Amino acid sequence: MARIRTIKPELFRHERLFDAERASRLPLRLAFAGLFTAADREGRFNWAPRALKLDCLPYDDCDFEEVLVALHGSGFIQKYEVEGKVYGVIPSWSQHQHVNVREAQSTIPEPTDASMCAHVQARGEGKGKEGERKGRDISTRDASVADENWKKFKEAYPKRGGANPWQPARKVFEQAVKSGHDPTRIINSAKAYAAECDKNKITATDKVAQALTWLRQARFDDYAPTGPAIRMLAPYSEEWQAERLAKDNRGEDTRFMESQAEQGNGWPAPPEPQREAAE
Repeated sequence: MARIRTIKPELFRHERLFDAERASRLPLRLAFAGLFTAADREGRFNWAPRALKLDCLPYDDCDFEEVLVALHGSGFIQKYEVEGKVYGVIPSWSQHQHVNVREAQSTIPEPTDASMCAHVQARGEGKGKEGERKGRDISTRDASVADENWKKFKEAYPKRGGANPWQPARKVFEQAVKSGHDPTRIINSAKAYAAECDKNKITATDKVAQALTWLRQARFDDYAPTGPAIRMLAPYSEEWQAERLAKDNRGEDTRFMESQAEQGNGWPAPPEPQREAAE
C-alpha cells in the first residue's frame, strides 16, 4: 500500500536522473518519486513490477520492469535477493526521508553485499534466466567499453613529472561518463591539453595538472569539440567543380554543397554563358 512521503524540490532538478530518463526514454523521474511512496520505512520494497506500476504509473503505457531495470542500472535503486525472493531498496532513502515513528516496522529483509544483484543497464531484455544471462553479457560489454575508454584517456593525457593518482581519477572519469559526458570528447580534450602542454614546454613536469584535478574541474569543457577540417574552394573554380563531380558520383554532393555554404561560399549562381552580340 502506498504511503505519504516527502519529495524535496531538488528532485525536480536532478540532472543525472533526467539524463537517465532521456537515455532510456522511460518516465524515470515520476516512477522514482512513486517508489518513495511504495517503499516501507527503510526504503525497501518487493520487486513486483506489476504491483508497483499500480502505485507509481497506473495509466502509463510502459513495462514497469524496464523502468526498474533502468533505475537499477543508473544506481537510483538497488536490487537484491534473499531466500529466492527479490526485493528493491532506495540507497539514498535516509538522506531524504524522516518517517513517522508510528509507522510499522519493515518486514522486508535487510540487503547485504552478498545479496545484491548485478546492475543491468539494458532496455527491453528478456526475463528469467535468459534475461539474467543477457544482463551479464551486457554488463560485460559495458565493462569492456569502459576499460577501453579509460585506456584511451590515459594514453591521451599528458605525462606529468609528479604524482598522478590514476585510480581515483578513473572513478571521476566514470562518474563524468555516467552523468552524460561523451567519453570521446573527454579523450579528445585530453589530447588537446597534451598538445597545449607540449607547446608550453611543461610536459613531464609538475606543472601538468593531475588527471584527478583536471577531471574534477571538468576542464575537458575548456576545449571545443574538434572535427575534420573542411577545405574552402573558390566557387565554380576548376577544383571546386572537380571535387563536386567526384562527390556527386559517390552520392555526397549535398553534404559538399552544405559544407561550402557553412564556410561562407554560399550558393553562388553559375556564371552566365557568354553570348555573341547580334549582328
